[in-house]
Amino acid sequence: MFESLQSQFNGAVRFAWIDIEDESEVLGEVDVENFPTLLVLRAQHPLFLGPVTPQLGVLVQLVQTALDGRMQALTGSTECALAVRVHHHLSQLQA
Repeated sequence: MFESLQSQFNGAVRFAWIDIEDESEVLGEVDVENFPTLLVLRAQHPLFLGPVTPQLGVLVQLVQTALDGRMQALTGSTECALAVRVHHHLSQLQA
């Protein structure tokens, strides 16, 4: 589903899967209880963190809302710290 969305948004977004068991250090103190849980970032700024229904339309709407700038950044310290760790983790994968 992510690959399909990646092409639908013409490179405007990047989707990445992080296995929370194999890469638990990325989560830090965040406790993921429901799946799938999605983190939406703009650079290192968290816009959304939470479970989503596994329906393509819901994900498309959520991503489009973020792209349109209609989603305010989360300001909680936990979400901000997670965003920095995820951004760093993804940067290392590209290197």
